[in-house]
Amino acid sequence: MYQQVAEQVAAERQNGVVLDVGCGPGHVALSIARLAPGLDMRGADVSADMVNRATHNAERAGLAERLRFDVSEPTRLPYAGASVNLVVTTLSMHHWTDVPTMLRELARVVRPGGQVWIYDVRQPEMDADALAAAVADGAFSAPRVEPMPLWVGVIPLRNFVRCTLDRR
Repeated sequence: MYQQVAEQVAAERQNGVVLDVGCGPGHVALSIARLAPGLDMRGADVSADMVNRATHNAERAGLAERLRFDVSEPTRLPYAGASVNLVVTTLSMHHWTDVPTMLRELARVVRPGGQVWIYDVRQPEMDADALAAAVADGAFSAPRVEPMPLWVGVIPLRNFVRCTLDRR
């Protein structure tokens, strides 16, 4: 799955700043950095343990100069407003306790014309009410929820999706 996400990012972005929210040990960010060397990669996670692992993994891979990981609450990201071209978050939305606040924070850090890609298992249309509120606030255009084929061994995981939000 991480490789699929990295390939999608690399196919659409070759430069700019990409932020992985809920980065865990940095697997997605590392995969993206390997495929798209022109990207400036960032990662944020609430767990200092995970950020330490991600930093160690980046050092071990020889990519520490191109990756930075920060300990952060996801609703208070340590990045300047409009400083990120693309936010990627993988399997974290279903853990968000305050989706509207989280979407406002993502809108704050993403540049106009940038995007947020939320990869997760399908919830009731990826929390349709919160997404509709983010659109109504004027931060994002209408979300696009697309199935993302994902196989676990020989079994297809049919409820895995990518939700794309375009920053206005």
